[in-house]
Amino acid sequence: MSASLSGKTLFITGASRGIGLAIGLRAAREGANIAIAAKSAEPNPKLPGTIYTAAEEIVAAGGKALPLVVDVRDETQVRDALDKTAATFGGVDIVVNNAMKIVPGKLEALPEAAWDTTMNIGLKGAFLVSQAAAKHMIAQKSGCIVNIASIAGLFPYNWAGAYSVVKAG
Repeated sequence: MSASLSGKTLFITGASRGIGLAIGLRAAREGANIAIAAKSAEPNPKLPGTIYTAAEEIVAAGGKALPLVVDVRDETQVRDALDKTAATFGGVDIVVNNAMKIVPGKLEALPEAAWDTTMNIGLKGAFLVSQAAAKHMIAQKSGCIVNIASIAGLFPYNWAGAYSVVKAG
């Protein structure tokens, strides 16, 4: 039997689609509040969903939603987003570090800028979000931080060397 998430607040990065949205929808069905953090509010022509369509789905699933435009590489944006989440919902109970950008290419030919993008979103972003969330969690004497991993951290994917390094980290 799982514990109910009713009334709990989740801050999920990369939550407008994919794994992040799936986590948010599952928690919403249990009555959770979901801060949907994503780098952009604009639709990506190659990918479905925005923070606003995700918010509509979360509300339809029974949760409360707070769509937030947050670049996890920016300390100020991260801190402000977590402060707004705590102010809106009365705290931050669970953080899910899910944001990631895969820059495909052979590791030996990957430009340094592509490496930096992947590292700054996948590792630095998780650090900044966890650090900002910890301040709230310490003050409320509870909280949980979840970092999304991948089998690619153990068995590197071909053409996704930087991604595999982040997931090993």
